[in-house]
Amino acid sequence: MPVASGLTRVPSVVIGPRASAAPFQPAVAVDTGVAAIHEGGTAFRMDDVPLPLRPSLEGARAAVATVRALRDRLGA
Repeated sequence: MPVASGLTRVPSVVIGPRASAAPFQPAVAVDTGVAAIHEGGTAFRMDDVPLPLRPSLEGARAAVATVRALRDRLGA
């Protein structure tokens, strides 16, 4: 994985499901919930029929909520 080995030299922040298990060592890793397991959303069947998804397990905060909280906190 040449990309992953290149990222080891760049300070990075990873936000998402299993961020702490990234194939490189980020400066900051924030694990979040997994879509359709810890957070709701919409999935689409192959014939473009939308299927609403409800969270099936309690878990970490959604990635979008984490990024929005960081944005608000940083005043961007």
